Amino acid sequence: MLQPTTPPPPPDAPALSFEGKLDGFTQDGFTAGWARHIGKLEPVVVRILLHANKGKTEIIGEAAARHYRHDLLEAGRNLGHCGFFARPRRPLPPGRYTFSVHVLPGGEEIVSCTTVDWPGEGKNDPSLLPRSATPVFWTDEDVLAHLDQFDLAAHFRVMGAERFVDVLYRFILGRWMDDSARGSYVIPLEQGRLTPEEVFRILIMSEERRDKTTPLPSPYDYRFPFHPPYRLGR
Repeated sequence: MLQPTTPPPPPDAPALSFEGKLDGFTQDGFTAGWARHIGKLEPVVVRILLHANKGKTEIIGEAAARHYRHDLLEAGRNLGHCGFFARPRRPLPPGRYTFSVHVLPGGEEIVSCTTVDWPGEGKNDPSLLPRSATPVFWTDEDVLAHLDQFDLAAHFRVMGAERFVDVLYRFILGRWMDDSARGSYVIPLEQGRLTPEEVFRILIMSEERRDKTTPLPSPYDYRFPFHPPYRLGR
């Protein structure tokens, strides 16, 4: 499937950098953590290096940092969608291990040598890290509680009222806006009687949205329209 291309940022945009953390092992033995390219929503790929005795290193795993974690959403990191789970390339017996985390393809180190304990499969505290095989999706309540991270006012300024409302309809309700939306939302937005956040809240709390069982598209879904403002030409 074709992947969307990312337009280059404006020439005067500040240089972007990476950040992340290695949290430890999941119950089923995956190394877990998070990583992101600051200012971008596209997932990064990480490589985990195992540091052994006498300075030897071994590539122990690679993964895309795109999993959703509620704690990352609350921390304001990529709308929560930057967690990773890396399967070790060989079995690791219980013990203490030292890892570093690097971003591919350039190999930039984002987590220096970090020592974590691996007590054995199923012995980690299940409240600390999820099992990597269990998918976790954000809820409408998650999104509503963190609307500020979407920078809706900036998107409204760039898109204009009519396009903005249509984008909300497709993102939240999965359909094009109808004729009634102009009088209900487009004109009030243009006149300043409604804010972008208020329109978002009305639609996501509507009966039509409550009847849907699927989560809102993630930042890595082609239907997700709210990328950082510089992606929109600012």
